[in-house]
Amino acid sequence: MKPIIVQSSVSAETWAPVQDALLNGVVHAANNRVAALGGILQLQELEIATPQEGIKSVRDEFAMLRTLMERFRELCAKRGERKEPARLTEALRGASLLLAQHAEARQWTLKIAEEPRDVEPVLLWPSDPLRFAVLLVLAGGPEESGGAVEMITLQNGPSVELTLLSPVSAAVVELRPECIGLRAAAVLEGGTLTAVSTPAGVAMTLGLPGLSAAAARA
Repeated sequence: MKPIIVQSSVSAETWAPVQDALLNGVVHAANNRVAALGGILQLQELEIATPQEGIKSVRDEFAMLRTLMERFRELCAKRGERKEPARLTEALRGASLLLAQHAEARQWTLKIAEEPRDVEPVLLWPSDPLRFAVLLVLAGGPEESGGAVEMITLQNGPSVELTLLSPVSAAVVELRPECIGLRAAAVLEGGTLTAVSTPAGVAMTLGLPGLSAAAARA
């Protein structure tokens, strides 16, 4: 049986350090949950908490651990021999959950505007919607803690555009490895990545062929 290769337009050089940072964040959160379960067990052994309180605490911790397992699964590369339709806004929402465990990005406020109904999906390798979304946020994120990042998706002709608005200079964004790597990946997909200065910071736009244009290009 022929092995299925993990295909991606994002280079390993770009993705590996980002994945490591995300994985470290998820592992740290999981260790916190394990420590919390140990504390619950100790309270029960010392009979400081009632059995009912212990059961409730374990149930809450179980729910948080299950959520963390979902983050682990998201970090696993999705295998597939062909590209699949994906919506950038949905990828962003998944990325925001994962970035909540990132040492820097978890300090930012991420606002994702609703996607207009007439916007087409894009066509990407199965692992790339999440990778593109994560890289875009990290590439354009603010330098200060608590900064706000706003994401707007629209379709401009055959191109689906995802614009990030952030209080950081375009010059800083252009030098970030996430920006450089994402631009290279976008070009491979027939798209673009631009960073334009605005009075409030930067408008960073990822443009990818919509499904119709991508199908014609394939």
